[in-house]
Amino acid sequence: TDTLRYFTQSKVARFYGATTIVNKDGTVKSTSGEYNTETKAVKFFKRSAVDNPDYYLEGDLVDFVRGANNGYAKGNVLIISKKDSITIEGDEARFDDVKGTSMVWGRAVAKLLIQRDSLFITADTLLTLNNRIDTARMLKAFHGVKVFKSDLQAIADSLVYKATDSSIYFFKDPVLWNAAQQITGDTVRVQLANKKLDKVYVLNNAFLVQQDTIKNFNQIKGRDVTAYFRKGKINQIDVNLSLIHI
Repeated sequence: TDTLRYFTQSKVARFYGATTIVNKDGTVKSTSGEYNTETKAVKFFKRSAVDNPDYYLEGDLVDFVRGANNGYAKGNVLIISKKDSITIEGDEARFDDVKGTSMVWGRAVAKLLIQRDSLFITADTLLTLNNRIDTARMLKAFHGVKVFKSDLQAIADSLVYKATDSSIYFFKDPVLWNAAQQITGDTVRVQLANKKLDKVYVLNNAFLVQQDTIKNFNQIKGRDVTAYFRKGKINQIDVNLSLIHI
């Protein structure tokens, strides 16, 4: 570091100017902060970056405890999950390496790389889960969910993305758009195959609307609907009419 001051009574080391901290867990770069040598608590007061094999983290203020592997970040927070190719941005974040979780809120945006395309998810709160027992990885989005991809747009109250089987679940009044189609239902599951849109399962109160070439609207309603895609567009639709009175 440029300047280091150590307080013998409080056991706190304060650093000023460009600073690099290297340990077995990774590298930290900052310009201002302090480290308590007894509690292992670290606070960075200006723009700082934490880089380790699993993730990259930036924030205007970063506060965490070494060994406990949990902390808090605030101000233009950026988190990159290197294993999953997921980037999350927001105003504030809490992370826990032991539990394998990170929560981001305040203008939260997630970006998932899918081949040469990107899937963007915005919501009030984003939560990532990494269960190290069965390696299941999930991204959850709560309230005011919006999704954008080149071949898919959607809104819903909440969402769950499972990286293990490349599926996205939409809950509470979901609406999806693909080309000229609009899809609604109580719950919608989007299945990706080879990183492309493959199937859409609409569960309960399924309703599809499509505008044809002469501006008429074709409508399909059923209890459940399965839509099959080819080259990003609906190729086949299976409709279950059970419990629907016509």
